[in-house]
Amino acid sequence: MTPEEVWAELGLAATADTRSVRRAYAQRLKVTHPEDDPEAFKRLRSAYEAAMAWAEHGPKAAEAVQGESEPRPPSASEAASSPETSPETSPEAEARDPFEEHWAACRALIDRARSGGASDADLTAALDAILKSPVLDHLEVFQHTGVGLARALLELSPKADVLVWPVLDHFGWRRAGQLGWASLPEVDALRELGRTVTDRAEVRDTRAYQLLTSPPPRKESRDTRFDRDAVRRLLRRATTTDGWLEPEFSPESVKWWKRHLDPRLARRRRLMVWLSAIAGVVALVVLASTPDSPFPDVPIGELTNEQLAMKADAEPHDANTWARLCRMTAEGWWRESSLNDCDHAVSLNPGNAEVLLDNGFLNIKVGKGLAARRRFDQVLVDHPEHAVALYGRALAHSLRNELDEGRADWCRAVRLNPQVKMDVELTWDFKVDGAFEPC
Repeated sequence: MTPEEVWAELGLAATADTRSVRRAYAQRLKVTHPEDDPEAFKRLRSAYEAAMAWAEHGPKAAEAVQGESEPRPPSASEAASSPETSPETSPEAEARDPFEEHWAACRALIDRARSGGASDADLTAALDAILKSPVLDHLEVFQHTGVGLARALLELSPKADVLVWPVLDHFGWRRAGQLGWASLPEVDALRELGRTVTDRAEVRDTRAYQLLTSPPPRKESRDTRFDRDAVRRLLRRATTTDGWLEPEFSPESVKWWKRHLDPRLARRRRLMVWLSAIAGVVALVVLASTPDSPFPDVPIGELTNEQLAMKADAEPHDANTWARLCRMTAEGWWRESSLNDCDHAVSLNPGNAEVLLDNGFLNIKVGKGLAARRRFDQVLVDHPEHAVALYGRALAHSLRNELDEGRADWCRAVRLNPQVKMDVELTWDFKVDGAFEPC
């Protein structure tokens, strides 16, 4: 290769600036891959070595590099593209070649991901070993490893999606434009895949996703009524934008939820609500016209839920009756005005910690984190070491994705009362997940 051919191969005018030579070589590496065109890569490598020798030691050194008769050891990229061992190299020496070991590890990782039999932890450990390899200190090995992994992850998705963000972070591709070579098509596609992986993880953490991937409920309950809107939105998303979602759903659960989300059933429910309201109004009119009270001197604790609700509606200023009604609602009994009932109970019992707690946990059950947090804050003003109030505020923080504040309240509540979780579950009859455990 003549000097003119050397500089033409690099796309650079003759120069003694080694930095310019390296930069030109890096630019040419973007379009010259050993696995696609080994001969072109060899010419590029030969031109690079000659140019570096010319820049560092003068033209005679460049001629000496070009005129070497002894075969030089293969570069990292050549080792990746030519797995066969040369006649001059023994199998034992080839096995100890760090470059060959690096490319073999890359191929092994891709094969394990393609087979689908490796766990996420195994794939992550194998990738970690590759990224810690000392041969990545070589520029061409670093670049070809990154591009090769990007192509493999795009091809294997979703089998190896767990590796997408570690690769993006290690090679500096998290944001576009961080490096010149981070604008390659493979890198842009991998960055988009990373955003998709994150979005999928967020969807899989939702309660609606868990409901649609689990066996269908045996019957409609208060909890399923609360989840109806979220499930409807996720089903619409699965059929319109995200085609990966629907295959992960349980067909029986999808069928059950679609039947219960039917508009005709919703109309029947609304009709029943109206009829119940009308019946309640009629009952109140009858009670108002009756000279004797329907509950003469009956203790509140002996009334049924429906009788208690009727007594509360008939006696809107009876603080004890409304406080008891709020507790029954928080424990699981429900009517359309339950949230307003508890708010009315709080207005009749200002400063009553039990009523505030009932109101707070009811708001958590319906997903109103801000309203729940306000109720628990009211309790903590007068009782700063109230373990149940701290525990409830931690749950309210978790509904609003305020994880740091939630963990602080959670751990403080557990330190004050190690049994606080069990107390809450038994008193208010709902299961609390262990999102902040352990402290």
